[in-house]
Amino acid sequence: MQISNLKAVMNNQKYDREFIYKNVVVLNTSFDSFIVGLHSNEFAEKRINSRVNMQLSEYLNYNEKTLFPQAVEVYNESVDNDYPIRAFESILDYTVTFNQKSFLSSYRDQYDYTGGAHGNTLRKSETWSLSSGKTLPLAYFFPQNMNYNELIIKYILEQAEKNMESNSIYFENYAELIVQYYNSENYYLTESGLAIYFQQYEIAPYSTGIVVFTIPYALLDGVFSKLNILENVRERNQIIL
Repeated sequence: MQISNLKAVMNNQKYDREFIYKNVVVLNTSFDSFIVGLHSNEFAEKRINSRVNMQLSEYLNYNEKTLFPQAVEVYNESVDNDYPIRAFESILDYTVTFNQKSFLSSYRDQYDYTGGAHGNTLRKSETWSLSSGKTLPLAYFFPQNMNYNELIIKYILEQAEKNMESNSIYFENYAELIVQYYNSENYYLTESGLAIYFQQYEIAPYSTGIVVFTIPYALLDGVFSKLNILENVRERNQIIL
């Protein structure tokens, strides 16, 4: 059963490295992440930390096996053609958005610069049960067999329309794009509401960045039933998290 009041101790971990080719830094890479402490539940602690460590290993492998060779290639082309030499950059930054009531939610932004006018950022997120260390799909927080995606899209479209009335920050066909690019995996919890995000360029120009819509929990009263912020807890039949 989900324990109702767990909270994780968050410890920061950082890493920086310069990739050097011919005595020149061609790639700067760094991450700012966390290590979870759950003294009352070492099993869940290890499960969460193992997943984060796997993500960091994949990130470092990507830098070493993919970005560094690309940076070397661009460096050689720049030297051969007398172009300015600009080092690649890759930054992975974790942000914790919710840590209470036995749930931990966070997102991580990976910014890569590989030349050109600007770099690009990709966001991914996870929500964990601090009782088990398992990652939870968005469906977990809603009643079974409910079309929660339709409800969420409705709220997002309403927010987007209001935003466009005061400032044109999305593409003209933003409503169509919201429906097209909505992804239930792109969510995280905050203290004020459920956050749904869209990647760069999906519904807005680069200058707008990653677009986040936060749906207040009050609007989800009666259906967002596992968080207990609304004091409306519903246990799934014979499912232990």
